[in-house]
Amino acid sequence: MPMPVKVMTPAGPIEATVGAPFGETIKGCARHAGMTKFKVYVNGAEIKPDNAPATVEAGAEIILFPYDQPAKV
Repeated sequence: MPMPVKVMTPAGPIEATVGAPFGETIKGCARHAGMTKFKVYVNGAEIKPDNAPATVEAGAEIILFPYDQPAKV
């Protein structure tokens, strides 16, 4: 059984199940982290909704960045 993938958010990492629907999983992680507008990066590349993978893939590095909040310095 593959290890869960960690989705990195400003609120901390959130575990995602390998094979789960990608869009639904990302939206749930964003809600959990309190984000309404965000960018998704998978393995270092920004992913737009129309080119998102169908499912969460084993070994993926997923990062969510909010873009409706001011930067913290």
